[in-house]
Amino acid sequence: MDQLMASYVFAGFGGHALELMDAMQAWEASPAAFACYVLPEAKAAWRGPKLEVICNPEDLKAWCRADTRAVLATGNPRLRRQLFEELSSYGISFTTVGHPQAVCSPKAIFGEALNLMAFAFVGPFAQIETGVLLNVGASVHHGAEVGAFSEIGPGARVLGDSKIGEGCLVGAQATIMPGISLGKNVRVGAGAVVTKDVPAGKTVVGVPATPLKG
Repeated sequence: MDQLMASYVFAGFGGHALELMDAMQAWEASPAAFACYVLPEAKAAWRGPKLEVICNPEDLKAWCRADTRAVLATGNPRLRRQLFEELSSYGISFTTVGHPQAVCSPKAIFGEALNLMAFAFVGPFAQIETGVLLNVGASVHHGAEVGAFSEIGPGARVLGDSKIGEGCLVGAQATIMPGISLGKNVRVGAGAVVTKDVPAGKTVVGVPATPLKG
């Protein structure tokens, strides 16, 4: 976990941002200030605690201080990548948020700008790339790989030695069986059990998982 800083800007907001805020406030010392950075049309959607909502780069740069860090705060893999690249281009560094109740092997390999939510599990020699979200109760087992900016949904299981490509979305309670590979930008429906490799860009659903028709 990065050293606690004085202020944080959430890149995106909504229910996921609320859960991240709770996770950060469970740290031994809570951050002093939060703000959210969103597209202008999303500003009215915020229903959380009162905090500054920023909608343009100039205001964002004015709000940030030298010790400000950013947190990816949307579950959408495409938006996670977009916001990471945009804020990084302004010279703003990202931090990983790890809930105190996440369990991670010291032998696992981690990128930056991660969200490791409550009860997430990462096993030995698993590799979690930049910008990944492991949602509540998600598990990534020994030797598995999760590509950049992917989301592993609540309660989903990525079993041993499987490989998840960049920008994938693995739905709640889905299971990726051992040794299975998903290409880039694959979507796996909630509760699906993936028993065969899935090519890039496909959506699969069901038990066993099959490509979505249409």
